Amino acid sequence: MIDDKFKTMCDDYCDSKANTEKYRKKFEKDFRHKLEFENLSKELEEEILIYLIRKE
Repeated sequence: MIDDKFKTMCDDYCDSKANTEKYRKKFEKDFRHKLEFENLSKELEEEILIYLIRKE
């Protein structure tokens, strides 16, 4: 005989673990994109400054 309360608890646990993994991967992907754009912004800032300095 299956204890329904225990089964529900196990199902909720499995759902929670799956969601944790899903959002961990999403966070890592979003964080990687954030770093890429931050680096690109810094590179472009440097290029703009160099351009402005040479323009004078």
